[in-house]
Amino acid sequence: MTRETKHLTAGYATDSLGEEERREMLRAALDDQALFDTLVEEQGLRELLQDPAARQEVLAALEEPTGWERVRAWFERPATLLDLGAVATLVLMALAGYALLAIRPTPSSRTLRASRSRHCLASGSSPPRPICASTACTPP
Repeated sequence: MTRETKHLTAGYATDSLGEEERREMLRAALDDQALFDTLVEEQGLRELLQDPAARQEVLAALEEPTGWERVRAWFERPATLLDLGAVATLVLMALAGYALLAIRPTPSSRTLRASRSRHCLASGSSPPRPICASTACTPP
């Protein structure tokens, strides 16, 4: 079916064809079985759209926004954009804080001994003696 034939068929169903176009299409349907079958299928729609109440209902359904249009409109609201920006900022700050805590070095035994020695020297007492697992250990 050509593009013009589809256009004429849609015009036939919506009853928007001129008298000459309608006659031309009906003549063509006599020679083309596929076009004739399409017109028979479109006849039910044509009869439905001839009722003004049904036509208004169909037009109202076509003008109603789809789900995607409603979602897109929700995202376009300035308040939504601000809320999403605030949430994204909080998530990034939480991730950065977690990363900083994960990177922080754990104190090694050498660092602990050095900090204890400094503390003991500052307070005037002697540094603590290491506890040995064996009895043969002698303090320095």
